[in-house]
Amino acid sequence: MAAVATAALAVGIVVAPAAPVAVAAEATVTVDLADSTGSPNEGIGRGFLYGLSRDGSGPSDDLLLPLRPTSFRSGGEIDEVGTRGWAFGQAQFEPRYAAMRDQALRVTNPPYDATFDMILSDLWGSDGSGTRPNPIPEPCDDGPTCAEWVAFLTELVDRLDQDGLLKDSVRFDIWNEPAENSYFWPRSQAQYHQMWNAAVRTLRDLYPDAVIVGPSIPNYHWPTLQSYLDQAKAAGTMPDIWNWHFSGEPLADAAEARARLADAGFAGMPIAMNEYLYSDQQFPGFSAWYLAQLQRAGYESASHAIWSDCCDQGLLDGLLVRSGGDLLTTGRYWVYKASADATGEVVRSVPAGGVEVLATRDQGAARASVLLGSRGTFTGTLTLRVENVPAWLRGGGEVHAVVERLADGVQAAPAVVSSAPVTLSGSTATIAIPWAAAKDAYSVRLSPQPGGPVTPPGDVTVDANATGPGAFTYSAGWGSTTGIADMYAGTARWSPTAGSTASFTFTGTSVDLYTVRDTDQGRMNVTVDGGPPVLVDNYAASRTGSALRWSSGTLPAGTHTVTVTVTGTKSAESSHTTVALDKVVHRSAAPTVTTVDSSTTTGTHRFAYGAGWGTTTGVPDLYAGTASWSSGADRTATFTFTGARVDLYTVRDTDQGIAEIRLDGGPPVLVDGWRASRQAGAVTWTSGPLAPGAHTVTVRSTGTRDPASTGFTVALDRADVTA
Repeated sequence: MAAVATAALAVGIVVAPAAPVAVAAEATVTVDLADSTGSPNEGIGRGFLYGLSRDGSGPSDDLLLPLRPTSFRSGGEIDEVGTRGWAFGQAQFEPRYAAMRDQALRVTNPPYDATFDMILSDLWGSDGSGTRPNPIPEPCDDGPTCAEWVAFLTELVDRLDQDGLLKDSVRFDIWNEPAENSYFWPRSQAQYHQMWNAAVRTLRDLYPDAVIVGPSIPNYHWPTLQSYLDQAKAAGTMPDIWNWHFSGEPLADAAEARARLADAGFAGMPIAMNEYLYSDQQFPGFSAWYLAQLQRAGYESASHAIWSDCCDQGLLDGLLVRSGGDLLTTGRYWVYKASADATGEVVRSVPAGGVEVLATRDQGAARASVLLGSRGTFTGTLTLRVENVPAWLRGGGEVHAVVERLADGVQAAPAVVSSAPVTLSGSTATIAIPWAAAKDAYSVRLSPQPGGPVTPPGDVTVDANATGPGAFTYSAGWGSTTGIADMYAGTARWSPTAGSTASFTFTGTSVDLYTVRDTDQGRMNVTVDGGPPVLVDNYAASRTGSALRWSSGTLPAGTHTVTVTVTGTKSAESSHTTVALDKVVHRSAAPTVTTVDSSTTTGTHRFAYGAGWGTTTGVPDLYAGTASWSSGADRTATFTFTGARVDLYTVRDTDQGIAEIRLDGGPPVLVDGWRASRQAGAVTWTSGPLAPGAHTVTVRSTGTRDPASTGFTVALDRADVTA
């Protein structure tokens, strides 16, 4: 982190670049859903420096868990008399150690399982605190043996062992932002190198599996990093993770660092940045831009810097703000939430106009996600071009797009800019985003269009070794295995040969493909009806004999052909390129859809209304001529149903307000009912595919509206339930 000298922060004196000037423009960014990078969205950058409360309990799980954080950094710093760290005596070390311990125990265990970079200089007491004695005792002040520093490290490792914190996820960040005679290291570089070497050797002697992070300098500058590398290489004390703070160009800096490390004989060493974003870069657009750059560059981890409310306020480095006794979310919070919701594989994207892109596809969740942000340099019309929209994401030749604005400042929830069907041109969706404010970010979610074909019941299972009509056809290069207990019919067809193909033709509306997942499995391309290939990696650390690996999603009723092509490639972890097919399951029966009017309050599928809801009858353009409505704030209605999907129909008109919708108590989705011309009985929200069973949709009238709307009304028409 960076701070002024009077702040008690574990940060460095850094100089931020001049703020960029926003330029009105038009630009087109491109996402290719058929071109997977082969990597999941690993949440690089969803990390926080001193983002938790002193005892690690804040913020609460309902605010922290949705962000799915991946890394934390802390040294238990407490800016109070009597809590100065080891250099001031054992008693002053205890509060800092306890704070660090409690924070690490929370986030390195389920449900978080994040990494935790432990700042040893803070635990020592050299944290840049403006109230510390001057000079502070520093490591190796007592001579080249560094006896007190070694004693500190020995005690620390022993305590970590007692508390269950000697594990890979708790890493040793030896010194924060060292520079000769600087704020955080007011000694010579020669003494710094003594300190560093003593630390690395002691830690690896006491705990051979120690993961060491460094040198943690402020402001990426390779000549400076080179001097640290030269010293550590000569001494045999290189860290396990090469780390610095604050890159102006994360992608370019990562490429240079990897090249220089390779030149020095350390090719493949992970790189990290456990502090990023200067104070004036703390706005949604820059956060989204940085998260996309970090993912694109392949950093091992990265953590947001802290510039205020340090170091035990539990505000996630400003993503939350305190108002009285409440914690309020900001637009930056929703940027990190959008990153967390972008599950699945990262796909190829092409930035433009200064707008960066993080895009993923998740077939299991039936969605694609796009996060967009700039460094405050873009306003105007941004065109998002999504190419090769797969069959499983389409519905009736359309895809449903939800565009949300993540605005600078306090924001209770993302603002829905649009939630509407997009007609495909071939397999391409084009979405125009009116980018009004330079500091904002935007998220886009694509899902099958409500009202399009849905996956019906009526499964037909075909074994990969079946013969005759309706079976697979194979090219040369495939073998057959029988007597396998964990596979359908005990059989598999397999091939390790690049270019080998297997085809399956069926008549129906969808098909699922099951394969082996194991340590020796390779990659395959899957196409439907000659469309764009989807790369599927069947490697897994443990075996699943019959794993659902690809689904077509809903297809137009008719005859379709699925083709599997062995690529002859594999992930680095796999021992072989084999692809082993188990079975397919296809469907052809018509779906069962039940329409439930909003006035229905009894039965298996039923609405229920709290205070403040009224009923209108005799409306000819609505289902059954009725609507249930509310124009007050915090007025709640529920719809309980049993099924595998629900589509909710509401009124869209010039006087309609904004509704909040939740499924089974999950995260809220804001739906704006305003439209320049009336659209009665419009599908405005869908659950997507669900596990068959009982579910509840909660609708809350928020009492808010689009500025163009003349009213606050939320009017429910009906729900369609798919069995």
